[in-house]
Amino acid sequence: MKLRTLCFVCMLSPVVVACSGNDNDDATPAVTVAAAECQAKDVVMNPTVGIEGMAFRWHVTVSVNVTCNGAPVEGAELTVQYPWLFPFTVVTDAQGDASATRDATTSPQPTGSIDLTLQMAGEAVTRSVAF
Repeated sequence: MKLRTLCFVCMLSPVVVACSGNDNDDATPAVTVAAAECQAKDVVMNPTVGIEGMAFRWHVTVSVNVTCNGAPVEGAELTVQYPWLFPFTVVTDAQGDASATRDATTSPQPTGSIDLTLQMAGEAVTRSVAF
């Protein structure tokens, strides 16, 4: 299997595109965007949230899929902001997916929204998901 990696530098942020395939040049390589270097208009973030548990023992999970021009974005660092916590970072996998679960110790089921922010080339893309 061959692995070709191309690195482009734009505004001090690398873009890595990996093509993998066998030695057969007729094979169509798989292409994955390996870093979050994209214009904001080309990024699609689809967050979802789920809540499980009971009073004082809630588990709030946020999941997101990130694509750039239709290709999954691997290695995108997203800042996640739950209403009751300090911001923290999650990183997307090869399919462009990332998730985080945090606990809430409230009597009624917690409500609010979770913000996810992707910083790239001086621009930020933020999506909020209510729960």
